[in-house]
Amino acid sequence: MKGLKAYIAGLVTGVLFISVPIFADSYTKAIDALVNFATVKVNGIEVSSDNYVVDGKTYVWVRDIANMLDKKTLWDEKTNTVNIVDANYYVPTEAELKPVATVNDLEIPVAQFVSMAKQADQTKSKDEIKKTALDNLISMNVIVSEASKIGITINDDVIKKANSNVAQSRKNYGEQFIEYLTKNKMNDEMFAKLIAMNIVQQDFIAKQKEINPITDEQALASYNANKDKFLQATTKHILLKTTDEQGAPLSEDKLKAVKAQADKLTEELKNGANFDEYMKKYSQDTGSKDKIEGFEVTKGQTVPEYETAAFAQDLNKIYDPIKSQFGYHIVLVMKKGTIPFDTVKAECSDIAFGEWYTKQIEIWKTSATVNIDKTIYDGITLD
Repeated sequence: MKGLKAYIAGLVTGVLFISVPIFADSYTKAIDALVNFATVKVNGIEVSSDNYVVDGKTYVWVRDIANMLDKKTLWDEKTNTVNIVDANYYVPTEAELKPVATVNDLEIPVAQFVSMAKQADQTKSKDEIKKTALDNLISMNVIVSEASKIGITINDDVIKKANSNVAQSRKNYGEQFIEYLTKNKMNDEMFAKLIAMNIVQQDFIAKQKEINPITDEQALASYNANKDKFLQATTKHILLKTTDEQGAPLSEDKLKAVKAQADKLTEELKNGANFDEYMKKYSQDTGSKDKIEGFEVTKGQTVPEYETAAFAQDLNKIYDPIKSQFGYHIVLVMKKGTIPFDTVKAECSDIAFGEWYTKQIEIWKTSATVNIDKTIYDGITLD
């Protein structure tokens, strides 16, 4: 197929609309052409396709090219653009192109709304999903609208970056990317639009940080209000894995044996066995088994079961094993405390800015002109 694509790329240099004149973007030129002079084959098998040879160049119908590649063509009358797309490329209907809502002068098409809803938490009720999806899209468009007021827009450079991102996603993820688009009723153009909006939002956030810098006092207030996030514990552990070398779960008998060994080691440690010696001898965590000084754990850094033990256990006391997705852990907590403000000052500033920015979005939304077409909105079933 790659060879075919390369062949066609070299073969096709224009689009023929009628049999005698060839129409380019800005002029008409009468030419002499050899009609059906060439035999067109794909992988050695002849295919039916009208072709024209003009001045040594061969022209083939775009629709035929699409068929050769198992694709289809889309024609945009507004821009006179032919788009060759995958056979399962999602094409919104006329009804899906209608706006379910507008934010100032920006439209939110039904297709974009449905796609956003399909990416939401599907355990929620449909009413909740619809409300969240529309609210998110309104917020996104409010930000884009506010960004345009200070010169940050979805310009040609942003569109180019977004399209490049889509192309890279197709290259990196292949069928997985296509399945994602299909599942969420989205096409490349719709995906690129979301990326473009995200680029604008990131540029807008960067500009807002310049315009509204967080002071040291605000950062310190954020630190004091979120001290739980900055708790830190120094721990070490003995890990007995419950998976094999390929990551597959052990058999029931082997799991029982691992649990029995974890209980036996715990009992011996409670009776005075040396933790560091046991850790070096028995632990299957190769990255930490030799670190007798332990390692630091912060909130959100490790699996929940280990985090709970790290901050709940008393210092230097042996507790019963805990079980996580990795196996059984015998955890020893050596030290607990709070990370100093100066160490996390930048993070505290980000938290403070995030809180300000979230409130500001609501203020911008209040001042924006938002219109929701209730008839269209209520008619969307998400089936």
